[in-house]
Amino acid sequence: MHRLDASAVVSWADPEGWGRERPLTFDTVCPYCGRQTNFGVQNANNDNVTGTTSGSARCARCRNSVLIWVRGRDELYMHPAPTARQPISGADSMPTAIRQAYQDTIDVFNAGVWSATATQTRRTLEGIVHELLPETERTGPLAQQLRKLAESESVNLAQPLITLSHALRESGNIGAHFDLTRTTDRATAAAMLDLIDYLIEYIYALPEMIEGLNRRVQQLDQEEDEQSET
Repeated sequence: MHRLDASAVVSWADPEGWGRERPLTFDTVCPYCGRQTNFGVQNANNDNVTGTTSGSARCARCRNSVLIWVRGRDELYMHPAPTARQPISGADSMPTAIRQAYQDTIDVFNAGVWSATATQTRRTLEGIVHELLPETERTGPLAQQLRKLAESESVNLAQPLITLSHALRESGNIGAHFDLTRTTDRATAAAMLDLIDYLIEYIYALPEMIEGLNRRVQQLDQEEDEQSET
Protein backbone atom coordinates (compact mmCIF):
# COMPACT_ATOMS: atom_id res chain seq x y z
CA MET A 1 0.00 0.00 0.00
CA HIS A 2 1.22 3.47 -0.89
CA ARG A 3 0.83 6.13 1.77
CA LEU A 4 -0.54 9.51 0.63
CA ASP A 5 0.06 12.80 2.36
CA ALA A 6 -3.03 14.25 4.03
CA SER A 7 -2.53 17.41 1.95
CA ALA A 8 -3.59 15.37 -1.11
CA VAL A 9 -7.16 15.25 0.22
CA VAL A 10 -9.40 17.90 -1.36
CA SER A 11 -12.46 17.37 0.84
CA TRP A 12 -13.43 15.35 3.90
CA ALA A 13 -16.82 14.20 5.14
CA ASP A 14 -18.46 12.40 8.05
CA PRO A 15 -21.60 11.05 6.31
CA GLU A 16 -22.65 8.84 9.24
CA GLY A 17 -22.19 11.62 11.79
CA TRP A 18 -20.05 9.41 14.04
CA GLY A 19 -17.18 11.84 14.30
CA ARG A 20 -15.03 9.78 11.94
CA GLU A 21 -14.16 11.64 8.76
CA ARG A 22 -13.07 10.09 5.51
CA PRO A 23 -11.92 11.69 2.24
CA LEU A 24 -14.45 12.42 -0.46
CA THR A 25 -11.88 13.31 -3.12
CA PHE A 26 -8.10 13.49 -3.27
CA ASP A 27 -5.44 14.43 -5.83
CA THR A 28 -2.50 12.26 -6.82
CA VAL A 29 -0.78 10.74 -9.84
CA CYS A 30 -2.88 7.94 -11.32
CA PRO A 31 -1.07 4.57 -11.46
CA TYR A 32 -2.89 3.80 -14.73
CA CYS A 33 -2.77 6.93 -16.89
CA GLY A 34 0.20 8.54 -15.14
CA ARG A 35 -1.43 11.99 -14.85
CA GLN A 36 -1.96 14.18 -11.81
CA THR A 37 -5.71 13.96 -11.34
CA ASN A 38 -8.59 13.83 -8.88
CA PHE A 39 -9.97 10.62 -7.39
CA GLY A 40 -13.54 10.35 -6.09
CA VAL A 41 -14.06 7.88 -3.25
CA GLN A 42 -16.71 5.20 -3.79
CA ASN A 43 -18.06 2.14 -1.96
CA ALA A 44 -16.67 3.22 1.40
CA ASN A 45 -17.07 0.69 4.21
CA ASN A 46 -16.44 1.45 7.90
CA ASP A 47 -14.84 -1.00 10.31
CA ASN A 48 -16.10 0.02 13.74
CA VAL A 49 -13.66 -2.26 15.55
CA THR A 50 -10.50 -0.79 14.03
CA GLY A 51 -11.92 2.67 13.32
CA THR A 52 -10.85 2.45 9.69
CA THR A 53 -12.53 2.92 6.31
CA SER A 54 -11.81 0.99 3.14
CA GLY A 55 -13.19 1.38 -0.35
CA SER A 56 -12.28 2.39 -3.87
CA ALA A 57 -11.62 5.65 -5.68
CA ARG A 58 -11.96 6.37 -9.40
CA CYS A 59 -9.58 8.44 -11.53
CA ALA A 60 -11.39 11.41 -13.10
CA ARG A 61 -9.29 11.07 -16.27
CA CYS A 62 -9.08 7.39 -17.23
CA ARG A 63 -11.94 6.13 -14.96
CA ASN A 64 -9.83 3.30 -13.52
CA SER A 65 -10.19 2.59 -9.81
CA VAL A 66 -7.74 2.13 -6.95
CA LEU A 67 -8.23 0.64 -3.49
CA ILE A 68 -8.01 2.92 -0.47
CA TRP A 69 -7.65 2.44 3.27
CA VAL A 70 -8.08 5.29 5.75
CA ARG A 71 -7.66 5.79 9.49
CA GLY A 72 -8.34 9.30 10.71
CA ARG A 73 -6.79 12.25 8.90
CA ASP A 74 -3.25 10.99 9.34
CA GLU A 75 -3.30 7.66 7.54
CA LEU A 76 -4.41 7.40 3.92
CA TYR A 77 -3.21 4.56 1.70
CA MET A 78 -3.92 3.52 -1.87
CA HIS A 79 -3.16 0.51 -4.07
CA PRO A 80 -1.61 0.30 -6.59
CA ALA A 81 0.96 3.01 -5.95
CA PRO A 82 1.01 6.14 -8.12
CA THR A 83 3.50 5.92 -10.97
CA ALA A 84 6.17 8.48 -11.71
CA ARG A 85 5.18 10.92 -14.44
CA GLN A 86 6.51 9.89 -17.85
CA PRO A 87 7.13 11.86 -21.08
CA ILE A 88 4.06 12.05 -23.27
CA SER A 89 3.94 10.03 -26.48
CA GLY A 90 5.50 12.04 -29.29
CA ALA A 91 8.14 13.75 -27.17
CA ASP A 92 10.88 11.92 -29.07
CA SER A 93 10.06 13.93 -32.19
CA MET A 94 10.97 17.22 -30.53
CA PRO A 95 14.36 18.90 -31.12
CA THR A 96 17.04 17.68 -28.69
CA ALA A 97 17.26 20.86 -26.60
CA ILE A 98 13.48 21.06 -26.08
CA ARG A 99 13.25 17.35 -25.35
CA GLN A 100 15.95 17.72 -22.67
CA ALA A 101 14.17 20.72 -21.12
CA TYR A 102 10.93 18.72 -21.06
CA GLN A 103 12.66 15.72 -19.45
CA ASP A 104 14.21 18.01 -16.83
CA THR A 105 10.72 19.34 -16.10
CA ILE A 106 9.40 15.83 -15.51
CA ASP A 107 12.42 14.89 -13.38
CA VAL A 108 12.01 17.81 -10.97
CA PHE A 109 8.25 17.23 -10.83
CA ASN A 110 8.76 13.58 -9.88
CA ALA A 111 11.28 14.76 -7.28
CA GLY A 112 8.62 16.98 -5.75
CA VAL A 113 10.45 20.28 -6.39
CA TRP A 114 7.47 22.40 -7.43
CA SER A 115 9.25 25.75 -7.86
CA ALA A 116 11.83 24.11 -10.15
CA THR A 117 8.99 22.49 -12.09
CA ALA A 118 7.51 25.94 -12.73
CA THR A 119 10.89 27.25 -13.93
CA GLN A 120 11.48 24.28 -16.21
CA THR A 121 7.92 24.39 -17.57
CA ARG A 122 8.39 27.97 -18.67
CA ARG A 123 11.76 27.09 -20.20
CA THR A 124 10.20 24.22 -22.15
CA LEU A 125 7.31 26.38 -23.36
CA GLU A 126 9.71 29.09 -24.48
CA GLY A 127 11.78 26.47 -26.31
CA ILE A 128 8.73 25.19 -28.19
CA VAL A 129 7.68 28.71 -29.18
CA HIS A 130 11.22 29.68 -30.27
CA GLU A 131 11.54 26.53 -32.35
CA LEU A 132 8.35 27.30 -34.25
CA LEU A 133 8.75 31.07 -34.67
CA PRO A 134 11.02 32.68 -37.29
CA GLU A 135 14.22 34.00 -35.71
CA THR A 136 13.18 37.62 -36.26
CA GLU A 137 10.01 37.08 -34.20
CA ARG A 138 11.67 35.58 -31.10
CA THR A 139 11.47 38.73 -29.00
CA GLY A 140 9.18 40.16 -26.35
CA PRO A 141 7.23 38.54 -23.50
CA LEU A 142 6.12 34.91 -23.77
CA ALA A 143 2.45 35.89 -24.21
CA GLN A 144 3.41 38.17 -27.11
CA GLN A 145 5.45 35.42 -28.76
CA LEU A 146 2.50 33.05 -28.45
CA ARG A 147 0.32 35.64 -30.18
CA LYS A 148 2.90 35.90 -33.00
CA LEU A 149 2.92 32.13 -33.34
CA ALA A 150 -0.87 32.07 -33.52
CA GLU A 151 -0.73 34.59 -36.37
CA SER A 152 2.07 32.81 -38.25
CA GLU A 153 1.70 30.06 -40.82
CA SER A 154 4.26 27.75 -39.23
CA VAL A 155 1.64 25.68 -37.39
CA ASN A 156 -2.15 25.67 -37.30
CA LEU A 157 -2.58 26.54 -33.63
CA ALA A 158 -4.42 29.82 -33.88
CA GLN A 159 -7.28 29.44 -31.42
CA PRO A 160 -5.48 27.38 -28.75
CA LEU A 161 -2.56 29.82 -28.72
CA ILE A 162 -4.82 32.86 -28.67
CA THR A 163 -6.56 31.38 -25.62
CA LEU A 164 -3.22 30.67 -23.96
CA SER A 165 -1.82 34.13 -24.69
CA HIS A 166 -4.91 35.68 -23.08
CA ALA A 167 -4.46 33.42 -20.05
CA LEU A 168 -0.81 34.43 -19.67
CA ARG A 169 -1.73 38.11 -19.71
CA GLU A 170 -4.62 37.93 -17.25
CA SER A 171 -3.80 38.13 -13.55
CA GLY A 172 -5.17 35.55 -11.15
CA ASN A 173 -4.99 32.62 -13.56
CA ILE A 174 -2.32 30.58 -15.27
CA GLY A 175 -0.50 33.74 -16.30
CA ALA A 176 0.16 34.55 -12.67
CA HIS A 177 1.42 31.02 -12.04
CA PHE A 178 4.06 31.49 -14.73
CA ASP A 179 5.52 34.32 -12.63
CA LEU A 180 8.74 32.80 -11.29
CA THR A 181 8.52 34.92 -8.11
CA ARG A 182 5.30 33.16 -7.11
CA THR A 183 5.33 30.14 -4.79
CA THR A 184 4.34 26.98 -6.63
CA ASP A 185 2.57 23.98 -5.08
CA ARG A 186 2.09 20.49 -6.49
CA ALA A 187 -1.32 21.19 -8.04
CA THR A 188 -0.01 24.25 -9.88
CA ALA A 189 3.13 22.42 -11.04
CA ALA A 190 0.99 19.54 -12.35
CA ALA A 191 -1.34 21.93 -14.19
CA MET A 192 1.61 23.67 -15.84
CA LEU A 193 3.11 20.34 -16.87
CA ASP A 194 -0.28 19.26 -18.26
CA LEU A 195 -0.25 22.41 -20.40
CA ILE A 196 3.12 21.44 -21.87
CA ASP A 197 1.88 17.89 -22.50
CA TYR A 198 -1.15 19.19 -24.41
CA LEU A 199 1.01 21.43 -26.61
CA ILE A 200 3.51 18.65 -27.32
CA GLU A 201 0.65 16.30 -28.19
CA TYR A 202 -0.92 18.89 -30.50
CA ILE A 203 2.26 20.13 -32.18
CA TYR A 204 4.44 17.03 -32.35
CA ALA A 205 2.52 13.83 -31.57
CA LEU A 206 -0.71 14.41 -33.52
CA PRO A 207 0.95 15.19 -36.90
CA GLU A 208 3.17 12.14 -36.47
CA MET A 209 0.15 9.94 -35.67
CA ILE A 210 -1.72 11.26 -38.71
CA GLU A 211 1.29 10.65 -40.94
CA GLY A 212 1.56 7.09 -39.60
CA LEU A 213 -2.12 6.51 -40.31
CA ASN A 214 -1.67 7.90 -43.82
CA ARG A 215 1.17 5.45 -44.46
CA ARG A 216 -0.98 2.56 -43.25
CA VAL A 217 -3.86 3.60 -45.53
CA GLN A 218 -1.52 3.85 -48.51
CA GLN A 219 -0.11 0.43 -47.71
CA LEU A 220 -3.61 -1.05 -47.55
CA ASP A 221 -4.45 0.55 -50.90
CA GLN A 222 -1.30 -0.91 -52.41
CA GLU A 223 -2.08 -4.39 -51.06
CA GLU A 224 -5.61 -4.19 -52.48
CA ASP A 225 -4.23 -3.16 -55.87
CA GLU A 226 -1.78 -6.07 -55.85
CA GLN A 227 -4.53 -8.53 -54.92
CA SER A 228 -6.80 -7.24 -57.67
CA GLU A 229 -4.01 -7.77 -60.22
CA THR A 230 -3.56 -11.43 -59.29
